[in-house]
Amino acid sequence: MSIKVSYKNGVFEPLDKVEGAKPGTVYTVFSDEELRDIREAVGLNRTGNFGDQVR
Repeated sequence: MSIKVSYKNGVFEPLDKVEGAKPGTVYTVFSDEELRDIREAVGLNRTGNFGDQVR
């Protein structure tokens, strides 16, 4: 699941329709910068395709 959220008054609020989330489950929110860093670390480019180094 991937959704956009906003942070206001100490609460993350979904900006997209949320499907499949279960009450009481803890979810981790990543910023766009963190997601970019993760993609680069595992060899994925911005579109989610494998980079040239991964075959």
